[in-house]
Amino acid sequence: LAHITDVRADPEAARDWWSGIKLPGTNLPGVIKAGTFFQHGRRVFWDIHHPDNGIVIELADERYQELVVEVADPETAVAQIQAAISK
Repeated sequence: LAHITDVRADPEAARDWWSGIKLPGTNLPGVIKAGTFFQHGRRVFWDIHHPDNGIVIELADERYQELVVEVADPETAVAQIQAAISK
């Protein structure tokens, strides 16, 4: 948790299917984006099937600078992570 610098519900970022260079990963636009991608000079891990449920977690001093993942309830997940990192 100490390495999380920001977390947000961001369905638009989760819809960013076309950007980035795929390293080990899968990208079937509109269906799934999962794995490691190099985007805007950053290493990003993706695991998205439904972009409306996507959250973005920004990291410092980690292998990945950003995680874009799908959760059941984005607003609740963001609130829980923010509460945990503020302690």
